[in-house]
Amino acid sequence: MTRTDILLVEDDPHDLELTLRAVQRHVHRERVVVVRDGAAALTALHGEGASDRVGLVLLDLELPQLSGTDVLVAIRGHARTRSLWVVVLSSNDDRAVVERVQRLGADRFVRKTHDHAGLLEVLANFAAGNRPGRGGV
Repeated sequence: MTRTDILLVEDDPHDLELTLRAVQRHVHRERVVVVRDGAAALTALHGEGASDRVGLVLLDLELPQLSGTDVLVAIRGHARTRSLWVVVLSSNDDRAVVERVQRLGADRFVRKTHDHAGLLEVLANFAAGNRPGRGGV
């Protein structure tokens, strides 16, 4: 099965709207699943009825219920989701934070509001079937 859907994990309504606008430039809206906390993200990926179509996770770090870092660790630790593309979206660009999420397995770190081009590049690569390059900020 081709993994063509995006799981967008974002709790801030303003950031959610901005990210959805960028996503819709490359992916049809019905292929985007939105959840607003870390626990819901893991349910969407690992729970009963979880979709096998998700191929890209756009993950905020500061989430209610379960942090984005904890979600990333769970994604990389589960055979079903280990190979998903995970792009961390955060307003925190502290070098230690960036390095930590990259060590934990994030494919890319994109700074919210300041790296719109980086997010568009990730989405274009995903739409074309190319894995996003590692790095960010």
